[in-house]
Amino acid sequence: MSAPSERGPGGAVNLALRVDAAFRAFVGDPRFPCLAGKGTVQGGGYRLGVYGALGERDEPAARWDPAVSADPADPHFAFSFAGCAMFVIGLHPGSSRLARRFRWPALVFSPRAQFERLRAEGRFERLRAAVREREIVLQGSLNPNLADFGDRSEARQYSGRETEPEWHCPFHRRGP
Repeated sequence: MSAPSERGPGGAVNLALRVDAAFRAFVGDPRFPCLAGKGTVQGGGYRLGVYGALGERDEPAARWDPAVSADPADPHFAFSFAGCAMFVIGLHPGSSRLARRFRWPALVFSPRAQFERLRAEGRFERLRAAVREREIVLQGSLNPNLADFGDRSEARQYSGRETEPEWHCPFHRRGP
């Protein structure tokens, strides 16, 4: 992923700055459908990190959020990082979904708690409807894997591509 000039002193910092600028432009595009993502980025409420290959080392806070299932086949599955349930959005240059077509492979982690907070405040349904309308304007259709939490495993939604009925998530939880 990194060019030779990005490997020297300050190279990782330069790459992170380039990725961050590209990400801000990607989400800042007026056609980008996710209004919550736009607001988070515009308000500076996100953290971007550039990392090596996933699984290179074990993270010390590997406990699973007890509010969600660790089984990707379970309708109540959600990815968990450091004890916090997350909704994961996969981005990459070859994505079939325009809203997920980003210059670099990237994972966006959105805490599930933000969705629960929006539900409790009575704002989730309206936001979801607006995002879905924008998705249709951008793409011409909705992500075929969209589902509400608890209806089916959200693992299918992470990639943004249509999955076959017999598809099984390759994720296997490690650690406690």
